[in-house]
Amino acid sequence: MAASHKTKVVAKNISRIALISEEATKYTAQQFRLDKDQVTYGLPTADVRGTVLGDQCPVEVDFPCQPRKYRAFNGYCNNVQNPKWGNAITRYLRFLPANYGDGVSIPRQKNDGQYLPSARVVSLTIHRDHDTPHKYMTAIAAVYGQFLAHDLAHTPQMAGYMGQRLRCCGVNLSDFHPECYPIRVPEDDPVYGPLNQQCQEYVRSGTAPRTGCTLGPREQVNQVTSFIDASAVYGSSKEEADELRAFSGGLLKVQRGPASTQILVDDSNQIDCKATGRFKCFKTGDVRVNEHIGLAAMHQLFVREHNRIASLLAEINTHWTDEQVFQEARRIVGAQMQHITYNEFLPSILGQGIVEKYGLTLQASGFFSGYDININAGIANSVASIALKFVASMMPNSVDYYDDGQKVGDRPITDTFYAPFDLYERNKFDQVLEGLVNAHSQNEDPAISESMTNKMFEDPKTGVGLDLAAQIIQQGRDHGIDGYNKWRHFCGLPKASRFEDLSDVVSPDNVRKLKSIYKDVDDIDLFTGGLAEKPNRGALVGPTFGCLIGRQFHYLRRGDRYWYENDIPPSSFTKEQLYELRKTSLARVICDNSDDLQYIQPQVMLEGDSFLNARMACQGQNIKSVNLKKWKTASPNFIIPDKMLQESIERAKRDIGNMRDSEWNLWEALRDQNTDRKTVSGGDEGVGKSRQTRQVHRPRHVQGERRPVTSDLMHALMDRRDLTLSPRVVKEAEDLLHDCFSVGMRAWTFMRAHEKELWEKQLTADPKSPLGSAYAFGKPKQQAIMISNSSFILQFASARFVNNFFDGQLKDIESGSPNNVVDLMEVLPNIDVSDIMDIPNVFKCDDQTLPCDHTSRFRTATGWCNNLNFPSFGKSFRANTRLLRPAYDDGLSKPRQNSLTGRGLLPSPRLISTNMHNDVSAPHVRYTLMVMQWGQFIDHDIIFTPVNKGFQDSILDCRRCDSPQTVHPECFPITIPTNDPFFPPVNISSGQPFCIPLTRSMPGQLTLGYREQMNQVTAFVDASHTYGSDKCEQRSLRTFKDGQLKGTTNPFRGKQLLPLDAENHECQSERGQCFTGGDTRASEQPGLAVLHTLLMREHNRATLELKRLNPHWTDEQLFQNGRRIVTAVNQHITYHEWLPRVLGWNAINLYGLNLLREGYYQDYDPYCNPTVLNECGIAFRFGHSLLKPSLERMDSVFAKRGQPVKLSEHFFNPDLLYEAGMIDEIVRGLTTVSMETLDQFLTDEVTNHLFEDKKKPFSGLDLAALNIQRGRDHGLQPYNEYRALCNLTRARNFNDLHREITRPVIERLERTYAHVDDIDLFTGGLVETPLHGGLVGPTFGCVLGIQFRNLRRCDRFWYENSDPLVRFTDPQLTEIRKMTLAKLLCDNCDSLDAAQMSSFDLPDPFLNPRMACRDLPGVNLELWKERVSCGVGPTNINIGGAERISPCVMCTCTKEGPVCQSLKIDNCFHLAQSYSRESILNDHVCKVQCAFAFRAFPQVAAHDSNQLGFNS
Repeated sequence: MAASHKTKVVAKNISRIALISEEATKYTAQQFRLDKDQVTYGLPTADVRGTVLGDQCPVEVDFPCQPRKYRAFNGYCNNVQNPKWGNAITRYLRFLPANYGDGVSIPRQKNDGQYLPSARVVSLTIHRDHDTPHKYMTAIAAVYGQFLAHDLAHTPQMAGYMGQRLRCCGVNLSDFHPECYPIRVPEDDPVYGPLNQQCQEYVRSGTAPRTGCTLGPREQVNQVTSFIDASAVYGSSKEEADELRAFSGGLLKVQRGPASTQILVDDSNQIDCKATGRFKCFKTGDVRVNEHIGLAAMHQLFVREHNRIASLLAEINTHWTDEQVFQEARRIVGAQMQHITYNEFLPSILGQGIVEKYGLTLQASGFFSGYDININAGIANSVASIALKFVASMMPNSVDYYDDGQKVGDRPITDTFYAPFDLYERNKFDQVLEGLVNAHSQNEDPAISESMTNKMFEDPKTGVGLDLAAQIIQQGRDHGIDGYNKWRHFCGLPKASRFEDLSDVVSPDNVRKLKSIYKDVDDIDLFTGGLAEKPNRGALVGPTFGCLIGRQFHYLRRGDRYWYENDIPPSSFTKEQLYELRKTSLARVICDNSDDLQYIQPQVMLEGDSFLNARMACQGQNIKSVNLKKWKTASPNFIIPDKMLQESIERAKRDIGNMRDSEWNLWEALRDQNTDRKTVSGGDEGVGKSRQTRQVHRPRHVQGERRPVTSDLMHALMDRRDLTLSPRVVKEAEDLLHDCFSVGMRAWTFMRAHEKELWEKQLTADPKSPLGSAYAFGKPKQQAIMISNSSFILQFASARFVNNFFDGQLKDIESGSPNNVVDLMEVLPNIDVSDIMDIPNVFKCDDQTLPCDHTSRFRTATGWCNNLNFPSFGKSFRANTRLLRPAYDDGLSKPRQNSLTGRGLLPSPRLISTNMHNDVSAPHVRYTLMVMQWGQFIDHDIIFTPVNKGFQDSILDCRRCDSPQTVHPECFPITIPTNDPFFPPVNISSGQPFCIPLTRSMPGQLTLGYREQMNQVTAFVDASHTYGSDKCEQRSLRTFKDGQLKGTTNPFRGKQLLPLDAENHECQSERGQCFTGGDTRASEQPGLAVLHTLLMREHNRATLELKRLNPHWTDEQLFQNGRRIVTAVNQHITYHEWLPRVLGWNAINLYGLNLLREGYYQDYDPYCNPTVLNECGIAFRFGHSLLKPSLERMDSVFAKRGQPVKLSEHFFNPDLLYEAGMIDEIVRGLTTVSMETLDQFLTDEVTNHLFEDKKKPFSGLDLAALNIQRGRDHGLQPYNEYRALCNLTRARNFNDLHREITRPVIERLERTYAHVDDIDLFTGGLVETPLHGGLVGPTFGCVLGIQFRNLRRCDRFWYENSDPLVRFTDPQLTEIRKMTLAKLLCDNCDSLDAAQMSSFDLPDPFLNPRMACRDLPGVNLELWKERVSCGVGPTNINIGGAERISPCVMCTCTKEGPVCQSLKIDNCFHLAQSYSRESILNDHVCKVQCAFAFRAFPQVAAHDSNQLGFNS
């Protein structure tokens, strides 16, 4: 223990004068019978000048100093006004006055003057070891906590005359030193009793004088700086740092270990080391480095990090000196340590509530403006001695060794006390680090491991060790730290008058233990009482330790001039450097400095899991790294001879002339290329042209593809105006076209006549039937119907072309015409048919205005003009694109039905459903049902594929198995296999074979060629589910007053419900009306309707606030700005919260879906097509596996309430949402109940009872079978083709699937499908093993990743984009980045007052605790206030103007508010001549830079009082 509390020479020197002051205080107090308050508050004001104290005082009042860029090692001049604040070798500060037994220096006693119970007895009673590993926290959190505590505080023991250590046990009374304060050990001690030990060594802590060496109670010395500055690495004095430096390349000294790895330098002083002849202990900036191997490994980690950074900086800036490289690397390491502490350590330790209360949340972007020169960042005695020692309860008994994720051994931590020699061994450093991030820490509770309470620094010869808990308790008494009861009162808890009063934060068992050892509640020691408290929500520590630590770290941030986020010259980082530093993580530091660690979880202080904290590869950018190129500086200027300068200028002139010639040639070539590109891409698309060019996305070359060489006839078909063609060929082409379109028109006319006949004979389906509900889910809009009419004609005409091809009319082998149907399908879309038929282009309610207004910040309703080059990209009512060409059976439009084996049909989708997708429930261990619900909500935002209908909006009845022949060719029913476990093989009422009905999706292609389905909503993540996808739809949703959306009055005085749709004939509501929104599927099921309601309310909430801020805005301005904000929130929640859970971080990084923490997105691609992929419509159906059969309802305390909402009873029946509080109850259920694990299984509520009419047996549908059939309807390629596309191995047989699919599932597939190439995309994608850290497998992950990459990269209005004409301002963007789904729910439910931070994760008291809605961060709409001027304090600045609001701060007024920046002052005396002394001294930025120059100025009190201040 003495080794860990070694006294520095300078500390011993100042303790002498402190003891003189202490004795003088005792004498004075006794002489004048002063009470504690008089000693504490009165004596320090006594004038000691002219006494030995005044004459010999080493801690005098200092003058202001000049600021430097780099920290002094001892902390001097961090605060330029009070240069010794936070310095090493100064006294600790206090939150509460000392409570000494005599008011001066005798350790704390009971209130009646009696001794407190022995610290060892307290330890045995309350801190006895029992193994309770924390559920989530890893051992590295405990070790980092200790490392951090050592960086902030080091209390020495008092020493003898020559610095020798004092002995307090087993000495004669005459030899007993007055600074001894040994711990009494009871005779029946279970550990020390058998060893005949009745005393445990404890020497009182070193003392320190006050500033000016005034009288007063005893104070203790801190030997290290108070700031988070990595002093544990570099030391707290220049002398210590010089001993550690290599003075070459800015490096720290190291030893070379196995394979030339860096090992900490050894210490020449081995007195306290359990050294062997082979190995020595280590030396770093803190003498406690060797306490145990975990701590030594942490030191080695940061020494290596310094050297890594220094090496890179020296490489980037070859002109830098050793000193410059060293200081800049030290500055960066200090910033990294600050960031890790506040970003990773404190949130886990303190919980979000304390973090928010004490302002410990780091800036998301920009600089921190909270520095206060009047705050003393010194460490409080109670924090250094007690509160930070909470980590003792987290330390495990042993050190685990891991290799590649597997435990390979362990070792008692006692074996490594002052013997961390394993770090010399090959691979052991990595094994220790990996063990620390895999092994769990202990719970923070009263229990402390036996290694710490019985064997601390154990002597192997005698078996005698120390009790750390007793040592801490004894130190608290030694330091006069008041009892726990005073501290809980200080922290806002009621003061206890009896033990039972503690039960508000202490468990009954701990209250009983405390009562058994302490006679009075005021006697309880702070350490014991603090550990006995129940942890705060989401925290390790309880309210008292949370208060003390939170308060301390508040001061450490606000009182540190070198705090890494500050914008205070000359020590601040640039904005670009700060952006890089915010990427720092302890995981990255470990990856960069381990010997060969390959994988690690991103949040190393929390256990790795299979989800967002899954282990990631150290290589690559999965774990972000700091780009040190932002520290590159220009080389210093040097003199160039005049002759050389003249020659260089002449050479440059010649080079520029040559360059201009090259630029001209390049421009000519580029112009020609652009002309060709416009011809191929349809650059004049939308400007009156009838033909739309459809682009097919091909991620990679498909073997066997080739561009067909056309014959004259094919040439004529594509361009009949070509004058080089003979009239005969042109005539043939025209005749062929007219023939094809004549056939197409007749076929379409016949089909429509047949539909009318069905309608007249009432052979259509009932809108209220299950078929009606299924139809409502794909109900076409009028524009879609118009497009499909043309598409059918084009499809029939294309079929005629195919027939002609097979008849030989289009074949001309010598001239190279198409050789097969695939080649023909490549040619047909390029045939101009505009003079043969009218292609619908402009519709009612459409946006087709040209030219596009590139200055508008607002999206059009339809998505038109999002892309200025290709205005229709992403627009509603457009055909989908594909990853792979379709696999229609006829190459054109017929659904995929035949097995590739050539031996019959593919298996029935119903057979696949029963074999592969049966109902097996497996609740997810981490994610809530909200993941499913938000997924459906976003799916509806980007995809809505309509199905075919009958005459006069009638519904095709496709229940008959022969319905394609007897009812309608667009019927595509699903056969029921024999021995089906649910559906009968024969319809009992008709005697016909039983089939599940399905109607084919509407075609949407507007060219000749293969059939393509359409999307009748915009492709973008633009909240079209709330605002609609065409102008009429959007207008119908608006009130045209104050920018509001329409709603329905809530009958129970709650917030508005969705508007009603009187035209929804498929609605199952007893009221006769369903809700509607921007998407007509809003009422499909209650969970979906709830989200629609909340987004509508969010819009109205935002526009009301915007109206308050901008009363002059019109309805249109309010609506469009509200829509713009809500759309941004919709995008942010989807990409920030939902997608990482679905795809996992590896895929997020692979597909470029990582959102920026600050700044703007620069990768918008104006040639990128966001149109939804046809395959995405199937991949998105993974969410069906997450479904539960019902939605739980929960009350205000999250207890189940009433009967759950059964899905099968509420499809298109939202009546229950009228019930009071129902929306809130469903929201609580969605965010509390786990979803089903994503696997091949689906609940039978949707595989047997989908849309079921309870009065009619077997009337339900099978969702899994429908999904499979829909994929075949769309002609999607088999699963194996998409495996190959997504860089998986193309399976030759079922066994080749084993890497992505488990063996039992492969066996099921083999029993179901005849060949591996027959597997459908839905089934194959759903049965894959999930991506690392994600939910979906690699194939669905690939499809979704490509789609969402396009939806970000191809969206000109993407909320992070940098285009100055459409972007949000930087402060506005910062606000949007704060938004979470939890906050959106809180703001828009009727009475939700608490929610967990992540609504997608199950609530957990530690990982995801529920918190008050008011504590959740949200968007501050003040940033959207339009101004004519800005008020900054008393200064008013006009828009566009800039003024100094204080001598050293300049502000510019923008439309969104003031933007301020600190000014660098080059001449302080000129400043003094320009501004008054008062204004300068009231400006922190001025004071930092110029306080040294104004020593003659009188002190001016700061206006900003320190609300959280403590006495200095």
